[in-house]
Amino acid sequence: MKVGIVGAGHVGATAAYALALRGSATDVVLVDVSPERASAQAMDVAHAVPVAQPVRVTSGPMSSLAGFDIVVLACGPSIEPGQTRMAILEKSARIFDSVVPEVVRHAPGALLVVASNPVDVMTHVTAQIAGLPAERVIGTGTILDTLRFRAQLSAHLGIAATSIHADVLGEHGDSEVLAWSSARVGGLPLLAVAEQLGRPDRSRPRCARGSMKRCGAPATVFSKARASRASALGQRSRASWMRCAMMNARCSR
Repeated sequence: MKVGIVGAGHVGATAAYALALRGSATDVVLVDVSPERASAQAMDVAHAVPVAQPVRVTSGPMSSLAGFDIVVLACGPSIEPGQTRMAILEKSARIFDSVVPEVVRHAPGALLVVASNPVDVMTHVTAQIAGLPAERVIGTGTILDTLRFRAQLSAHLGIAATSIHADVLGEHGDSEVLAWSSARVGGLPLLAVAEQLGRPDRSRPRCARGSMKRCGAPATVFSKARASRASALGQRSRASWMRCAMMNARCSR
C-alpha cells in the first residue's frame, strides 16, 4: 500500500514516522509547500527504517502521488494560543481549495484522510472540492478525544487502557459529548467497575440540561479529560492522533 502525506509539519512527519514503525505501507511520500522541509522530514524518517519496517520513505512534488492508495491531508495553519478551531476555517479552506484539486488530479483513486482543523468542517469541504462520495473522504473526527477519554479513565481506575471501551461523540471541539452511559470496562458498566475497585467519584454533580457532563459522569475524570484536551491543543495535538491511529492501522501492504 502506498500512502502520500501532504503537509510535512508535526502532523505529517509523525504520520510518516508511525507508518514506518508499523510497516503499514510499502511506500510513503511527503509533499509540502517547502520541498526542503519535506526532504528533511523524509530523511529523518527514512533513517529510522533500519530498526523499523522495510518502508520506502521519500519526498517529492504533487505528481509523486500518482498511483497512491491513500493521501493524508495534514496541511493547514496552526492554532495559536487562545484561538478556536473555527477561527482558522477561512485560511484552511483557502489552502485546501488549491491543494485538493491537485491531489485528485494526480491520485484520482486515492482515499483522502483529513487531519486538519477544524477537522469535521474541512472533511466536508474536502468532499465538496474533490467531488468524491462520502466513503472516499474520511476525517479524524473525535478519535483523538476518545483516546484521551480512555487514557484518563485508565489512569483513574488503574486498568489497562486497552480494556476501556468508551467514546466521545459529535464534533471535534467544545460541543462534543462524552458518552458515559455506554462506557464499559471489559464488557462491564464503567460505574459498576469503579465501585468494585473502590474508585468511585463521589463528587459527581447534578448536570444541567444540555451540558456535556451527563448525569452520573465522574466529575474528576471529566475535568481531567477536558484539561488534557485543552493542554494538548497547544502542543499540536493532531500529531498525537496521527501517531496513535497509524500505529494501530490494520492495513495490508
